[in-house]
Amino acid sequence: MDENANTNDMSQNENLEVSENMVVCPDCGTKLILEVEAEIGDVIVCDNTECGVELEVVDINPIEVEYLMVQK
Repeated sequence: MDENANTNDMSQNENLEVSENMVVCPDCGTKLILEVEAEIGDVIVCDNTECGVELEVVDINPIEVEYLMVQK
């Protein structure tokens, strides 16, 4: 099964559940390790230089992230 299938079809408002202190980038599949002290509102930037998507921590038990919404 391709873990990256349909990642580009995800809406920006769709939450992405993760386990423990790891997040899998929804755009490129890179595994990102969160700080143990991650808090709601923290911004995570994908380590993959070709991706760089910004994600926001929206829940910590379990850890949950969504695409960062930038207000203009």
